[in-house]
Amino acid sequence: MLGRAANAAKSLNGLSKVASATMRLSTEPESLPAYVDLGTGSEWERSALLAAAVESVTLPTRLRAGTSLRQSSMTHFEQTLNTNQGQNLFELGLKVRTKEVSSSKGNSQTMQQARDGMSQNADDEAITFDIRFVPSTTSLLPPTLAIGGAGVTRRHIFAQVETYRHPRRTLGQYTPTSQLDQEELLRRRYNEEAIVDVYSIPQALPQLDTSPSSLFKSPPGGPLAKGWFCTSGLTTSSTTKQKVFELRDVVTRHNRAVAMDEREELYNGLTEVGEKYAFGWESDDNSEDE
Repeated sequence: MLGRAANAAKSLNGLSKVASATMRLSTEPESLPAYVDLGTGSEWERSALLAAAVESVTLPTRLRAGTSLRQSSMTHFEQTLNTNQGQNLFELGLKVRTKEVSSSKGNSQTMQQARDGMSQNADDEAITFDIRFVPSTTSLLPPTLAIGGAGVTRRHIFAQVETYRHPRRTLGQYTPTSQLDQEELLRRRYNEEAIVDVYSIPQALPQLDTSPSSLFKSPPGGPLAKGWFCTSGLTTSSTTKQKVFELRDVVTRHNRAVAMDEREELYNGLTEVGEKYAFGWESDDNSEDE
C-alpha cells in the first residue's frame, strides 16, 4: 500500500509541473448514493460508472460543427478551471437523475431542480455531485496507520464546468449560466468567487448493451428514454489542498522505503502544489504543517 502511495506522490509531483490538466480518478468512490448498484463490484461495473462521468463531461468537446448547441474544447475547460495559473488538478463528479421531471413550460425552478438533483452548492450556481471520483488517501495506508488532520473545513469551489444532459422536451425551459465575458471572468477570479460554466445538451446518456443494465436504479415506470439524464462536471476546489497534503504526509512521514532526500523533495513539491488551492486567509498562512 505504501508503495502505491509513493508512486502516486511521485506521479502527482511530476505531472503538476508539466501537465496542463490532471484528473486523479478512482474507480471506487469513497461513497455512493443509494441509486447506484455496482452489483458484485467487478472492474466491468466500476469502470462503467467512471465511463458514464467521463463520457458526459467531455460531450461538448465532441459536438459536430454546425450544431445549434454550444461546443467547447479541453483547452477551454482548462482555461476556465485554472483560476490562478497553477490549478491543474481537477476533480471529476457525477449526479444522475432518477426521477421524472414535469415538462410544464416556463417552470424554470423545476428544471433547475432537475439539473442539480435538489442539491445546490453554497458557492454561486455550482451544484454538488453525489459521486466524486477522487482517490481516497486512507486506502493507501495499512490498517495500523492513520492520517492526522486539522478537521473538515468548508469546501470552496474556485471553478466548475458542468455538462447537463436533459430530455429534449424540456429544451428552452431552463437557460444555464451564459458564457462569462472576460471582464466578469477576471472580476470573479480576483474576488475568489466561483466560476461556473454550464453546457446544456438534450441527449440522454445511452444505456449500451455492453453496460451493466442495473448500474443506476430506474425511476417509477422504467429507465428514462432507454438512457439516463445526468450532470457531470470537472471542478477545482480547496479540497485538493487537503488531499495533496494527506498524500504528502503518508509518503514523507510513514513511508521509510523512500530515501530521505527524496522525501524532502516530495514534501516541498507537494506542499507547493497544495498551496495553489488555498482559499481566503489560508492563502496567507505559510506556517501550516511545518
